[in-house]
Amino acid sequence: MSQQFADFFLGGNSPSGFYSLFKDVYNVEDGWRVFVIKGGPGTGKSTLMKKIAAEAAERGYLTERGFCSSDPQSLDAVIVPQIRTAIFDGTAPHVIEPELPGACEIIVNLGVAFDNKKLFSCAAELAEVSDACSSCHRNAVRFLRCADSFTANTSLIASKAVSTEKIKRRAQKLCSTYAGPKSGKERTRLLSAVTMEGVKLFSNTLDNTCDTLISIDDKYGAPSDMLLSSVRDILISIGCEFICCRCSQSKRIEHIILPNERVGFTVCNTFHQAHSDARITHCERFLDPSVISENSKKFSYNRRAAAHFYSLASQEMRRAKSIHDRLEEIYSSAVDFSIVNEISETVTDAFFA
Repeated sequence: MSQQFADFFLGGNSPSGFYSLFKDVYNVEDGWRVFVIKGGPGTGKSTLMKKIAAEAAERGYLTERGFCSSDPQSLDAVIVPQIRTAIFDGTAPHVIEPELPGACEIIVNLGVAFDNKKLFSCAAELAEVSDACSSCHRNAVRFLRCADSFTANTSLIASKAVSTEKIKRRAQKLCSTYAGPKSGKERTRLLSAVTMEGVKLFSNTLDNTCDTLISIDDKYGAPSDMLLSSVRDILISIGCEFICCRCSQSKRIEHIILPNERVGFTVCNTFHQAHSDARITHCERFLDPSVISENSKKFSYNRRAAAHFYSLASQEMRRAKSIHDRLEEIYSSAVDFSIVNEISETVTDAFFA
């Protein structure tokens, strides 16, 4: 019987540039096999990974799909923890270099299918288009840095109003109620990212991996991060397996999934809506209401300003995607896809060997 997919991002634009979790997925000492695809845009990397994801699900594996934050319709990774095997797009901006070539990481070179003479004749245009695409992403990062200054200000003010004792007691209560026995360790993923479509959250992953959801209602950023940080510390101390999902912008913890218990703790805020059947924890219970009241206008302004700059960042990412489409056109016109298809069959067989 086919299993549901668990969808994540493994990287994305952030105030400090491209934030990547690609190398956090596996440890060379844990017996992983990792296929790293090298090749230009439009050469079939995402198509190959979609094929492997579909087959992994058909084989009954819980299959993690890592989508591209620059183009949420495209795959950057497929991870199958049950067989400790993964496949990644190993090109910029998430370049992966092997630590144990052949023993752990296996390079898949789609460049052997290139018509190099044709690409050489297009080199000037490729360089120009690539530079234009990179410029858009740099602009997006600048806008995200602006947005972060406003969200960080809200979080800083709110952090001074938090009762840490109440936070700790609530974290202990949540873990004693929902955490299971020792079974594994922490995995890190991104459940949301700023994309060309705006802030995108993979709520389907929560649906597919959790029967019980505890939604932490927090407009301010600080109390939910403090609560989930306390939950994380407890889970680590008892050796519980869990997936920790941080905000791609602030690095604050926004979601924790306990896959074995099928329980999830998730933050709802301006950008992440609460699930209709979730059990709600309201963060006002942890805050000094006088501090919140006297800063209410500042909080409102910060939310509007951050939303404005997130929108501008998404606009730049849409421009980058339209430019990147031209790169894909050029490369795909210079690829022998019969060779790519042969490589795809070989890699798929090897992935499940």
